[in-house]
Amino acid sequence: MRTPPLLGPVALTLAAAAVLPCAAPALAHGDSVRLDVGDAPGGHVRTEASWADDRTPVADGFDGILAATAPDGRSAGPWQLVGLPDRPGTYTTREALPAGHWRISVGCAQPAFGRGERELDVESASFGEGSAQPSSVLPLAAAARRPVHETTDEATTWAAVGTATAAVLLVTTGLWLRRRPRW
Repeated sequence: MRTPPLLGPVALTLAAAAVLPCAAPALAHGDSVRLDVGDAPGGHVRTEASWADDRTPVADGFDGILAATAPDGRSAGPWQLVGLPDRPGTYTTREALPAGHWRISVGCAQPAFGRGERELDVESASFGEGSAQPSSVLPLAAAARRPVHETTDEATTWAAVGTATAAVLLVTTGLWLRRRPRW
């Protein structure tokens, strides 16, 4: 009994289709994230994350960090960026920068690679005795603590997807060749 000639290509196509959904979230909006550094109420720098191609807010699976340097040599971070629950695509830090002029750098590895920079003047937070913090800082206390992950670049992400695809294709080809009748 002979194996149908299209079985191999069909198996390879199905194997590739099983692996490619891993890359689907990033591919749906493009391959990079745009990070715009905004204001810093109370020293908590805000960052807007959107997909570079269509400017849709990045609301799920975001993993970003912030670092800052001052002209006098002071540095802060890297600090984890956490989402503001009432503003999809807006991220900030739990930690507050002290007053001064800062060069802010933000980056993310998930759901796709992104970077942003801006120079920013941070005013001192003036929370007097018994006064409440601004409402933009309150969600930070409720934000889930997540560990800081190493950032990766886009090439590393695509290398992982390519390696997984190649592995599935090799296994599928091996199984197909094993089942072929030997003449």
